[in-house]
Amino acid sequence: MGRRSLIWLAWIMILPCWLGQCWAQLEVDLQGKWEFREMGGKDWLPAQVPGTVHTDMMAAGLIPDPYFGDNASKLQWIEQLD
Repeated sequence: MGRRSLIWLAWIMILPCWLGQCWAQLEVDLQGKWEFREMGGKDWLPAQVPGTVHTDMMAAGLIPDPYFGDNASKLQWIEQLD
């Protein structure tokens, strides 16, 4: 196969991905039971996917509504955890 043929073959394989139409697209099923915990912690808590750790912690009764009053400023410690 000549150099010119290889270049065309590469374009035929790469161009669709640049246009957002890759042949081998990855699909991840997010349905099912999800849980989260602090790294190194023992207790797993239920999680909603898609969602946020704040709404999951609020649903578990661990924190107040971060969107009410100045609660967001009181809950900044959460972003320091893994």
